[in-house]
Amino acid sequence: MKKISLFLILILVGLSACKKKPEVKFEAFSPEAAAYSLDSGWEVDATVMVRGYEMKNENSQNSVKVAYSVDLVTPDNKTQKGLFADTLAESSTDPYNDLKLESQIELNSTYVPGKYKVVFNIRDLYSGKQTSTTKELEVTK
Repeated sequence: MKKISLFLILILVGLSACKKKPEVKFEAFSPEAAAYSLDSGWEVDATVMVRGYEMKNENSQNSVKVAYSVDLVTPDNKTQKGLFADTLAESSTDPYNDLKLESQIELNSTYVPGKYKVVFNIRDLYSGKQTSTTKELEVTK
């Protein structure tokens, strides 16, 4: 009886060790945006964190490839698409956790003070998954 109990315990431990980690949803979180007054307008710095992307492991290197663009919704609710675009492609021997995506947009003097929205459009180039998030921003003189 003891041998059977020990055998069952070993099987349960083995099965629990083989379980996959739960899949993390591809998502953007913690968006931040700030506008800084310049002589000729404003500079908008915006960042967002991303998790749940797919990693490729080749030659003992973990690689990540995420493309993103930034749109701006003006106070009169008009959307200006693709004011910033970039691709984050990195490789490391260490696994990645959350990624920080950064953008910088210059607004000339034709932009008026008011409430804007920064929209991040993000795509994982390995899995094809997409996500987006928005951050409100107050532009003042």
